[in-house]
Amino acid sequence: MGQAVNLLSVENVTRQYDDVGGEALPVLRGVSFTLDAGQSLAILGASGSGKSTLLNIVGGLDLPDAGRVVLDGHTLAEHDAEALARVRNEQVGFVFQLHHLLPQCTVLENVLVPALVRGRAAADAAVARAQQLLEQVGLAERLSHRPAQLSGGERQRVAVVRALINEPKLLLADEPTGALDHAHAVQLVELLLELVVEQNVALVMVTHAADLAARCDRVCHLRGGAFVDGAA
Repeated sequence: MGQAVNLLSVENVTRQYDDVGGEALPVLRGVSFTLDAGQSLAILGASGSGKSTLLNIVGGLDLPDAGRVVLDGHTLAEHDAEALARVRNEQVGFVFQLHHLLPQCTVLENVLVPALVRGRAAADAAVARAQQLLEQVGLAERLSHRPAQLSGGERQRVAVVRALINEPKLLLADEPTGALDHAHAVQLVELLLELVVEQNVALVMVTHAADLAARCDRVCHLRGGAFVDGAA
C-alpha cells in the first residue's frame, strides 16, 4: 500500500499587512498543519489574531506572503484566477457567521446556488442531493420556505447544506455559531461533525468557544501569529 497523503497541507504560511504608518504588521508567522478527509480541526484565538485571515488563505480567497497551501495534492498558488475560482466552487465549501442566504429565494433554491455556477445540468443533478441533505438536517418540510420564515438555527443549517452541495473535499467554517445561542450552537457543531464523517470531508472551524472547539478531532490556538496545539 502507498503512503496516505494529507488532503490539506498548510506549510509555513506567513502573512503580513501594512499599517497606517507603512510598517509591516505580521499576522501569521510560519503556520503549518495537515488534515485528512473525515477529520476536523478547530482554531481558537482572540479577535484580531489572524484566524479569518488564515481561513481565507486556506480557502484560496487570499494568498500568503510566504509558504503554501496544498489541497488534494495541488498547490493553490499555482492556479490562475479562473482555476482557483473553480477550486473554490467545486472543492471548498464555506460557512460563515452570517448565513448570506438570498432572501428572495426558497431554501431549496438557496442550496442550489453554488451548483448553478457549474451549469444547469449540474444544478438539476444536485436537486436530489439537496433534498436528501435538507432532510438529513431536519428541513425536509422547509424546502419552499424563504429565509425570513426560518429560525436562526434553521438558516445556518441551510448554509451548511449549501456549502456541501457540490461535494467539496474541504469545509471551512468561520464562527458558524456566532449568531446562535449556546444550545443551537452545540446542535450545529454536532451536525457539522456528523456530516464531516459521513461526507468524508475535512473541516477547519474558527471559533471563540473552547467547549465547541473541544468537540473537534484537533484543537489549535492561534497566538502571536503562531500555531499552538491544544486549547490552552
